[in-house]
Amino acid sequence: MDKIFKNFFRKGKKISLLYEEKTRIRGALLSYINSYPAKENKRPVGALARLFIFPAPVLRLAPVASLCLILLVGIGAAAAAEGSLPGDILYPVKIHGTENARSLLSFSKERKAEWEIERADKRLKEIEKLAAKGQLEAGLAAQAEARFKNHTDLAANIARALKEKNHGRDAAKIQSDLKTVLIVHEDVLERIKSYGGRAGRGGGENEVEREVENLHGEVKRQVRDVAKSLNEAEKDIKSSSGHDIQRAAEGKLNSAENKLAEVGKFIAEKERRTDDKIIEEARKLLAQAEDAIGKGKVKMGAKDYGEAFVLFQKSIRFSQAAQQLISIRLTLPKMDRAQSFGIEDFSEKIKSSEDEARDNNGHNTGNGSRNGESSNFGHGSEGDANGGED
Repeated sequence: MDKIFKNFFRKGKKISLLYEEKTRIRGALLSYINSYPAKENKRPVGALARLFIFPAPVLRLAPVASLCLILLVGIGAAAAAEGSLPGDILYPVKIHGTENARSLLSFSKERKAEWEIERADKRLKEIEKLAAKGQLEAGLAAQAEARFKNHTDLAANIARALKEKNHGRDAAKIQSDLKTVLIVHEDVLERIKSYGGRAGRGGGENEVEREVENLHGEVKRQVRDVAKSLNEAEKDIKSSSGHDIQRAAEGKLNSAENKLAEVGKFIAEKERRTDDKIIEEARKLLAQAEDAIGKGKVKMGAKDYGEAFVLFQKSIRFSQAAQQLISIRLTLPKMDRAQSFGIEDFSEKIKSSEDEARDNNGHNTGNGSRNGESSNFGHGSEGDANGGED
């Protein structure tokens, strides 16, 4: 037993947080301090009680010290649980411990929605990894799908509430981010489904196929729903005018250019670890992102700031999709590329999958019209009947 503990702690010492994780924790702590400052007790007290009263600066450090202590004690288990999958011993620590703790540190509605979208992405990656390995059981799949739907429902509800309060651009950002996650995973699940998985534990190949089929249908339904909501939100944005939308478009341009640069660097870093075909498709998506930025700048020059905003947001979606494509491929175990994850013209599929084709056929046919890139992914930002470009 002593040997087991020594081995456990030896491995635990090698676990460390990434720079991004440290930055996120530091930001959350500072946000908490600013939102909930300690108040100095100004009530008169006796001489004896004064011995146990600490200055306000010391009191302000108390909640931070407590949180830091919790983080230090649980950091090893939390880090070890991060890579766990449904059915693993540490998985409850991951979803009920570290993830719920981070939810409490998301103070704004936008942050909460952003985190729920990230959690939905995690749940889909977990299911895909189990399915690709042939280890997706009915019970695990049902629980994972329920968690996934809960995350996406929470994000969608926040977007809906923001729109009702006339924060349409914030709502559109949430819907746009959610759409990117869903549409990329829809394609991944379709390819895993076509491959058929491998023999599952206790249920066989048919069980894996059935569970993937169910989840694929749910993701496809959500893609349609969020695309419809995003269409409505961006239609309102395109009709906006005034200094407010101008400033928003300028900010969105900055975000789009930063995202383009970030993903370009990400692709360069992962190039050696990823299939050439995946890298090729990711670069095509980045080219489409850059093209959308260029068209958005033209709209800015024409003072059509609403259209420009939508184009810059579309650019961000293409960049996000490129990053998602590589990230998911690295998450899945090595499989036969031609059978399991054979990406062929993925970027064109995204570009040409129109909302109308998806609504009518119930799935992405890839044969929709390409006029104006009015796709289910980068829909209607230009080339539509209302003043778009040819």
